[in-house]
Amino acid sequence: MTHLLSIVVLLLKIRTTKSCAGISLKTQELYVIVFVTRYLDFFTRYYSLYNSVLKVFFLGISVAIVWYMRYHKVVKQTYNKEEDTFRHYFLVLASFVLAILIPRALTVMEILWTVSIYLEAVAILPQLVLLQRSSNIDNLTGTYVFLLGAYRALYLLNWIYRFFAELHRVRWIPWISGLVQTTLYADFFYYYIKRKCLLDGNLLQTKIHNMCGGLVGIDKFGNKYYENMNVQHGRHRWVEYAEKSRYNASQVPPEWHGWLHNITDHTGDEASAYILDLPLCLWILLMLKPKRYGVEHRENFSGEGDEFIYHSKGHALNPGQRDWTRYQPWQPAKTTGSQR
Repeated sequence: MTHLLSIVVLLLKIRTTKSCAGISLKTQELYVIVFVTRYLDFFTRYYSLYNSVLKVFFLGISVAIVWYMRYHKVVKQTYNKEEDTFRHYFLVLASFVLAILIPRALTVMEILWTVSIYLEAVAILPQLVLLQRSSNIDNLTGTYVFLLGAYRALYLLNWIYRFFAELHRVRWIPWISGLVQTTLYADFFYYYIKRKCLLDGNLLQTKIHNMCGGLVGIDKFGNKYYENMNVQHGRHRWVEYAEKSRYNASQVPPEWHGWLHNITDHTGDEASAYILDLPLCLWILLMLKPKRYGVEHRENFSGEGDEFIYHSKGHALNPGQRDWTRYQPWQPAKTTGSQR
């Protein structure tokens, strides 16, 4: 069902966005050939209503995707033909030759079924090459490819189960083809899971810092701004970007520039929490009168260095650099929205 879900996700993406950017037409055409050669027995052999309906869905949705990408007057304009240049017909030819040389059985239907197994193992190659060239995976395209890979990985687990449940029956053709297909997805799986599950070092470190800091506000783009007023671990400010794959200062709107540029522009009552780290006697004395930050308007650095100006990764500055951008001073009295 993950395979069916993957192509449904893809078709919905194309229909709703009127765009096929990032999608390989070559891969979609290969899948049409896969389903045609595999489901020719639709007219000669009946298994169940469920099986027949699935065959119609797989073939119908795959043909619809190809039609949108080739003939829809809006969608076809978004197809990246210049980068989708994989010579997929070689894969078709190789699959036919291999199926004739190593078939499951020497009948026309069995040879065509074997073609579909071999071809499906490599059908994703044009899509993976296109993603590598474009270096831009949107959420739906990434989900589509991930679901395809998950479908094949689950099939491998199913084959292992059936091997022990069916008296060690060997199915070399689907086993080897499935292993090849899953291997092709391995690199994509790594980067997809890394991106989705917060294994990115920058984002993960930012999340860790967030636990020790306080949320100051959220800008109109969804970026979240934090600060840590603890003098022992170094006062600093940072931003958690809404777009997880882009750690770039250009994502920060001008109204937050001044706040990020300086560390010490808050009033004493907002900054006095750090004295809880001091001995109790000093804490009692200092509580009588809130203090400003120990250093006035220290600039916010990034990267490694002085512990008092350490700045976590995922912030608005480049690692190890001072930001010399022409920031406008932050004026609390003039802020609106989510800034305090």
